[in-house]
Amino acid sequence: MPAFQDTYGWIQYRTGNYQEALNYLEPAAASLTEDGTVQYHLGATLAALDRRDEALEQLRKAMPMLEAAGATDLVEEARTRLAELEAAGN
Repeated sequence: MPAFQDTYGWIQYRTGNYQEALNYLEPAAASLTEDGTVQYHLGATLAALDRRDEALEQLRKAMPMLEAAGATDLVEEARTRLAELEAAGN
């Protein structure tokens, strides 16, 4: 159940268990390809795991979905993470 994988994965992320989160969020994001929140969760987890290039790609993928859904809080979080990751690459 991808929605449950996302929920459990995000709980793991929020408690600092990033690798465990990734184990659940990758399949959730692969199944829920049009859900910006799920895509954002995966991007944030990749960033926490210092997988910068993958995180950038994932967060860029999530942004238009979040904007279309009107998820303003997540859009702002995603913008902040993107800016941090982009600055880290310079």
